[in-house]
Amino acid sequence: MNYFVSMKPTSEKEQQQRRLTYLLTPKELEILSHLANGKLYKEVAEAQGIKIDTVKKHASTIYRKLRVRNKTEAILLFHAF
Repeated sequence: MNYFVSMKPTSEKEQQQRRLTYLLTPKELEILSHLANGKLYKEVAEAQGIKIDTVKKHASTIYRKLRVRNKTEAILLFHAF
């Protein structure tokens, strides 16, 4: 077995993408993706089959993990990746 990871340098964008996927759960990434595509909390809730309060809770967790203050900052960070 090869236990060594490729030492090939990665781009800054790839490193940022890895950090984002490391910080957020797949569900949080999916919700952030919906928000980044312009959906409202209500629309995200309907698409995910969950309550709007659950979407708001996920959003709050996303903002905390990304160290941003609001949806706009989270979306800008998401699009930067």
